[in-house]
Amino acid sequence: KPVAAATFDLSTSGALLEAGRELGRVGELLTLKTRINLGGLNEYLTIPAIIRNIRFDRNPETGRSNYYHGVEFRILEQHDSILLHGFIYEQLATH
Repeated sequence: KPVAAATFDLSTSGALLEAGRELGRVGELLTLKTRINLGGLNEYLTIPAIIRNIRFDRNPETGRSNYYHGVEFRILEQHDSILLHGFIYEQLATH
C-alpha cells in the first residue's frame, strides 16, 4: 500500500525518508515513486531502495511521531539513474 513520505538529504546513492509510520524493516526492499521537475519537464521516477536504518522520534510539543528511514538506492534502469543525477545537479546549481 502506498505511503506518503518526505524526502531529505537526497543524493545519487540514497536519501532520508520521513513518514508517519514504519515503511518496512532494516534490510527490506521498498520502491520509491515520485514526480520530479527536470529542465521544466515533469518526469516520473521509480527507484528500488534498501532500508539501511530507522529512527523513531516524537515531537514533545506536537505529540507527532515520525519515522526516519535511511535508504540506499538500487537503481536498475539507466533512464531513472540519468533523471536522478540530472535532478540533483539541477538542484545544486539553482540553490
